[in-house]
Amino acid sequence: RLAETRVELSASGFRWFGPLKAAPGDPVWLCMRLAGGNGSRTDVQATVVRAGMVGGVFEVAGHFESLRADVREQLLDLVFRSRLSELGIQAGRTWDEDA
Repeated sequence: RLAETRVELSASGFRWFGPLKAAPGDPVWLCMRLAGGNGSRTDVQATVVRAGMVGGVFEVAGHFESLRADVREQLLDLVFRSRLSELGIQAGRTWDEDA
């Protein structure tokens, strides 16, 4: 079991910040529990495209090989909601809701 670390997700891949023995071209699996996925584990295969020290932190970046349509939609929803939250925007509200 790996120690907790930061992982950034997109609809096409991931960036893992922390020690992970991987080199470009290596296959890896990300095991996740996504909101909207009824709590079940989702395993996604990826290929490492970059690995090494970046700004004093070990970073591994990978590209998802194939995603089921429902998993891709869940990832997109997670990515967009997280980004909107970082910007202080509450998802699901209309522009004139406060009027």
